[in-house]
Amino acid sequence: MRSTAVTLILALLATACGVIAVVRMRDGGLARIFGNPPVQAGEPLFEFDPAEARRIRLVGNGVSAVCERGEQGWQVVEPWQDRMDPRVAQAILEFTLGTRVAAAFPSDKIESNQLGFADGRVDIGITTADRRPLAQYNLGRRTAWFSRESESGDLVPTVFVYPATENREDHIYATTGDIHPLFDGGFRHLRDHHPFLFRPEILDSIRIRTANGELQLARAEPRDPWKIVKPIELRTDREAVIRLIQGLYDLRAVEVADREQVTLPAADTTTPDQIAIRFFGAEEETVLDFFRPEAGDATEVLARISDRPNAVFRLPRKSNPDLVSLSDLPLTVNELRDPTLTALNIAALQGIRISPATGEEILVARDHGGPWRVGLGGRMQPLNETSLFSLLKTVTESKVAGFVTDAATDLKPHGLDRPFLILRFLSFADSPAGSAAFELLFGQAQDGSIHAMRAGTTSVFRIDPAMLAMIPTRSWEWRDPSLWRLSPTNVAGLNRRLEGQPPLVLDYDFARESWSAWLDGDDRSDALSPERANRLLEEAVALDVDAWLPPDHADAAIALERPTMIFTVVEKLYDDEGEFAGLKPHELRLAPVSDSPANRRYYGRTSDEPNPFLLHADTYDRLAVELFEFTAPTAPDPE
Repeated sequence: MRSTAVTLILALLATACGVIAVVRMRDGGLARIFGNPPVQAGEPLFEFDPAEARRIRLVGNGVSAVCERGEQGWQVVEPWQDRMDPRVAQAILEFTLGTRVAAAFPSDKIESNQLGFADGRVDIGITTADRRPLAQYNLGRRTAWFSRESESGDLVPTVFVYPATENREDHIYATTGDIHPLFDGGFRHLRDHHPFLFRPEILDSIRIRTANGELQLARAEPRDPWKIVKPIELRTDREAVIRLIQGLYDLRAVEVADREQVTLPAADTTTPDQIAIRFFGAEEETVLDFFRPEAGDATEVLARISDRPNAVFRLPRKSNPDLVSLSDLPLTVNELRDPTLTALNIAALQGIRISPATGEEILVARDHGGPWRVGLGGRMQPLNETSLFSLLKTVTESKVAGFVTDAATDLKPHGLDRPFLILRFLSFADSPAGSAAFELLFGQAQDGSIHAMRAGTTSVFRIDPAMLAMIPTRSWEWRDPSLWRLSPTNVAGLNRRLEGQPPLVLDYDFARESWSAWLDGDDRSDALSPERANRLLEEAVALDVDAWLPPDHADAAIALERPTMIFTVVEKLYDDEGEFAGLKPHELRLAPVSDSPANRRYYGRTSDEPNPFLLHADTYDRLAVELFEFTAPTAPDPE
């Protein structure tokens, strides 16, 4: 039986423990007695609003750094007075908030020195503007384990982290991510190695001064296209401007030093090259001065920027596999200007007059909402849309071979005083501003080089002859590819003579949809396949040529003296009263371009046209199709 004294002692002990527990819970929970439970796997170590982060303090390997965020963004205040790389600040905050627990280890059961919390340790503290702690921790070495991301399934490295906040000292964690590379070299990566910091959409102008001269790009509104406004007004190459802006944004120094640590060339001995940018609404430019080195093979140049007077940059001058170099940037007028002949507003284009010095003038035109047509033989008629596409694509997309001069006063050296080709582009009267008519002139210099210019300007371009060959300048190149325009209802018959085969005559009755066939004078109507004959008719009345040729094409004339196929469509004619007026044969002669077994093209000419043309072998084969159905003879019955 338990004594009264023992019972009293136990009751007092229970009361004391209860009082202690209440006190401990009020001060932070039972963890003060039994230790803090670890953060569970997959959970974050720190949670706070990143907008509250105003100060980051880093200590590692005997070096400390302090960074603060103010109106000018993140700035390094110790050990330098300079702009902090905002990308690094963002990476530190993202790691702190984004790292997730992979494993936990009691801190009193493990030797912390073995986890990188001696040599190589980095202490990180993030606080608010009034120094209220948001996150404090020690970053140890990288672990040997990888963690798998739950969403993407990717493997990510892990590092040892020891929280230095109250009630978190009981465990060391392996957490996802690794930001050790940010802290290499005595925290040198904290200092922004990018001279320029800007948002591309707010750029108003870019000014460049080099040994080649000075130029300026500008735009009136953020959505407007960039133009070269100095030394003369020119359109820009959109891709080149994007490359320039992206290059300036990515430009990064090999090293950044304090001004007093570097000797720059004296102002009276050298004039630095410059790249200056200005933002919409700003009165002053941000100017980057970079000094040309004395040695022509130098791989780096010294530079300074106006909004960071205490910093000197060592920028890569020549191509560098890891960094954007100055040589990678398009910094000249010819690199930045539009390399195409013209910028046409095709929607506003009403007509094109093609005037070769030796040849027929060609007018290509359209009415509002109507199709394009070409003037040939004194009348407007359907055109070859491929030729129109080729001309427009060439003058708007093909790049010139080079820029000769922007100050041409004497056109004779370029052959432009007597151009061999003039293209006149005409716009609708109600077209928007900037769509006025203009002319492109093409000339040939004495050395054979081809030049072009826009009439009324002083800029001369060198043209690749292959580009010129893409502009159709002969009347036959603009002809509609339709060989003839016949209606199946007016076809009375088809005749065909193939080399080495007897002549074939087909009579056609459209009303009855019936065919009659004679092969070498013999009636073979019963063996004719009507389906094949119908397909042949469809092919014959809708023939398109691959390309028209000049009337005096010598090779075509020689080949067509011995055609391998003579194909005739017999058309029924009717007078104005609709009465039958006779028959008209349309004869087509075809001959192979070469005797090679691999030949795939044929010359052709009709009895209605002087111009020969080219036809693909597939079309030839469809015209030469077998039309008769043959059945195997049956064996005689045995007697």
